[in-house]
Amino acid sequence: MQHKGSVFYDFDFSIKRPLYSIRQLFRDLKCCLDRIRKGYCVKDLWEIDTWFLGIMPEMLEEFDRRKNSYPNAFFKQCVQKHEKELPVSREKFLISGAWDFPELYEKMDTEAYEAWGSTLMEMADLMRKAWCAGWKFGDGWEYRLQCQKKALEMFQTYFNDLWD
Repeated sequence: MQHKGSVFYDFDFSIKRPLYSIRQLFRDLKCCLDRIRKGYCVKDLWEIDTWFLGIMPEMLEEFDRRKNSYPNAFFKQCVQKHEKELPVSREKFLISGAWDFPELYEKMDTEAYEAWGSTLMEMADLMRKAWCAGWKFGDGWEYRLQCQKKALEMFQTYFNDLWD
């Protein structure tokens, strides 16, 4: 019988069934080696959705801690938001803003950096809710599916920006 999730289970090993326990130990060690080599094992294949929703929030949070920039679209959104504050046209500011208007550029740069970080954290939070929320609420499956759908849409939107 295939068990899901963790590699080692206490109930897999029994003194009453020594041959089965030894075979199971070797299967579990093979799964450990597969996870080291490939990043996944046979047990993960049967629960790919929970593996993805369990691993991705932690990866996105780690990415948020280690990021050093943000997608260009976030800066353009900040420039559009503060367009009334610009002393020159938006195009001129995008070309020479860092040199000609360092304070304003720094303000928008910081705002775009923080917006990217909050977007990453929102994706992680939605993925975590998609995994956990179904067990906490009475109508949790519907809420879980909504969170999962929104998280995957955001992930798809920003997938090519996760290269930093």
